[in-house]
Amino acid sequence: MTVTAEHVGKGRFHGRGRSRLAPSPEEREEIIRRFLKKIQVSAAGCWEWTGALDPDGYGRFRYRNRSALAHRVAWELIYGEPVPEVLDHRCPDPTGRREKNRRCCNVRSREHLLPSTVVQNTLTGETVTGGNLRKTHCARGHPFDRTNTASRGGKRSCRTCRRNRKLRSEAKGG
Repeated sequence: MTVTAEHVGKGRFHGRGRSRLAPSPEEREEIIRRFLKKIQVSAAGCWEWTGALDPDGYGRFRYRNRSALAHRVAWELIYGEPVPEVLDHRCPDPTGRREKNRRCCNVRSREHLLPSTVVQNTLTGETVTGGNLRKTHCARGHPFDRTNTASRGGKRSCRTCRRNRKLRSEAKGG
């Protein structure tokens, strides 16, 4: 399957949440044509970006003398409104190098890109912060729940483990 201009719709360009002058119909058609040349639909339904990638693996598209993230340009082309705070990549990376496919531009399906907040994106992402916050138990298997979790300086710790460390230290005479 090929992504065509019919998939795109009649959206206008904005950019970074603020309104911009919409391109002329001729300029818009040229932007759509150039954009669609860089999309290849995978068997999983991803609109794979085949153009330039940034160091983090996200597609980059240049138009109107600026470079933009390809999945954000796809949102503006299709929906004609400013991009939400964050578009969270939900589909798996076919190469297996990453948890999520950062080259996907399929904003038509919530299984691929989902509007979310920075906090939600961090929690579901492959960051250290997200990984730690998804943990439900400490390394020794004690639950991270309201009664057993201490928090200091933005870090969680297990109260049971702290108590056991303190008891072992006192037993040694320290």
